[in-house]
Amino acid sequence: MDINEELSDSKIFEDDWETDPTEIEVPEEKPTVQESIQETLQTLDLFMNNKFQEALDLMEPWAHCSSYHALGKSTVCFIQTILSFDPDDINRSMEILKESVAVCNRLRRKGTLVYITRLLRGVDYNMYTTEEVHAELCYAECLLLTALLTFVADNSFVNFIKGGLRIRACYRAYKEAALILENRRWDDEEDRRHYESGVRMGLGIFYLVVAHLPTRIIRVLEMIGFCGDKETGLQYMYDSVALDGSLRSPLTALFLLCYNTIITYLFGLADGDLVSSEYIVKNMLQKYPRGALYLFLYGRLLEVKGEFDQSINLLLDSLTVQDKWRQMRNLGSWEVMWCYSFKFEWKNAQKYLDFLRKESRWSPAIYTYAYALTLYMQYLEEGRTDKGTIEEIHDLMK
Repeated sequence: MDINEELSDSKIFEDDWETDPTEIEVPEEKPTVQESIQETLQTLDLFMNNKFQEALDLMEPWAHCSSYHALGKSTVCFIQTILSFDPDDINRSMEILKESVAVCNRLRRKGTLVYITRLLRGVDYNMYTTEEVHAELCYAECLLLTALLTFVADNSFVNFIKGGLRIRACYRAYKEAALILENRRWDDEEDRRHYESGVRMGLGIFYLVVAHLPTRIIRVLEMIGFCGDKETGLQYMYDSVALDGSLRSPLTALFLLCYNTIITYLFGLADGDLVSSEYIVKNMLQKYPRGALYLFLYGRLLEVKGEFDQSINLLLDSLTVQDKWRQMRNLGSWEVMWCYSFKFEWKNAQKYLDFLRKESRWSPAIYTYAYALTLYMQYLEEGRTDKGTIEEIHDLMK
């Protein structure tokens, strides 16, 4: 078997949960799809308003048998994990995502039947039940989150291939969802808006992620049939955000803001679209005025623009509106430190670096090194000659 055939054979990296034959035990009082969407909207509101545990608690009772509850639980855990990068959190979230993929897979229309029907006479998506339609989309979203977490967990070449094949499976599911969106007769316009926002969000993230993968990975992915496009991905995502009131609109806004204010600068992908981002974050803050995530991202946006005083105020607000999410406090403290450093206010910067080197497990070495640098800059600016400070700096650098 040559490399093309080997990579094209998805069974090499097939995941157990995708072929899990276990039937779901469905209680009689299980919520309908519409009720599940409403509860997921409530979960989203709780999460964006810093009530993180309450959001998880609302999803937990039905996560074993409802695609939207499974997706909601996984999404909350995924966002928390991405901000912590803690190995234990990554493993826990991966297990939750595997369970969610299995739940959605068992609720969607069976793939073999769809394939045979398409070959014989095409697919009539009006014959799908409402639950099957939405399970297809939730399945695609859970696969996408699983693929993204796979990239985060391990940056080895094999893991990139495995993540790429998971994205391939998720892309097929999203294409199926896009066909459903286009060809199904929708009796409820609100239902259609929720569905469309999910399709556009997923395809947008897919195109964007693939466009920014390492070149050698893109070459492999092109062998198995797909490629990414940055501009197409961004347009899909802006369209998803524009579907105001839909389930995925705030989540797409969150991803776009992270991309335009953090990811593009962190990985040197060119400048982000700060004009559109400022418009989006202001709209989100009207809906979630005390949302720590949006306060932080607006502060980060102003930091990138060089408006440090306003940025500090917003970042400090993001620290004070919640005290349960430790990783969020660490992230905000890191950005506040940079704002003070850009203003040459070394003493204020030291305060947050000292907090981080004592409280955060992300990289004590970097925090300690930066703390020593701010001590040295303060030492130079004040024209001091005492040996005690220099000795302290030397000790910190060891």
